[in-house]
Amino acid sequence: MGAETVKLNSSYTLKDAYVTSSSVNTNFGSDTSFFVKAGTPKMTSYLTFNLSAFSSSQIIDSAQFCSYLHRDQGTQTIGVFQVYSGWSEDTITWNNQPCGTNFDNATACNLTSESSQITNGDLQEKWTCWNVTNMLSVQYSSNYNNLSFALRTSDSGNEDMFYSREYTNS
Repeated sequence: MGAETVKLNSSYTLKDAYVTSSSVNTNFGSDTSFFVKAGTPKMTSYLTFNLSAFSSSQIIDSAQFCSYLHRDQGTQTIGVFQVYSGWSEDTITWNNQPCGTNFDNATACNLTSESSQITNGDLQEKWTCWNVTNMLSVQYSSNYNNLSFALRTSDSGNEDMFYSREYTNS
């Protein structure tokens, strides 16, 4: 099998949830959307993907995470950050998120973005993709079946909304 590009999307998503500083003890794991926003309130989204669908002999030369951007309120840079610790879609909240409420838990998360994407208010109802090659390669070569990361911005003001795995177009 030759080298190929992998695109992670909702078909590989095991779990997704967002957390918000406006509801610090509320779980949003079953919502049909997830959000990214800095400012007031802050919102960070967490996603975990199942890598066991890929054959151990498969050669991956690049990987992307793509999500459908439903609402793009304006310019902000959204980064993708690898999450090293486990979290539960049913219990994650602002107060127990693995990356820390100030995004300061380096043990649980890579606090340096692997890739970022700039939304500018013109990407509404479009797919948005991030390069996740390095983090997927590390997880895949280490025989870990799951890859988790957080989507986060430090640009204040705008809120972007993406469809979650629970979304159905009916």
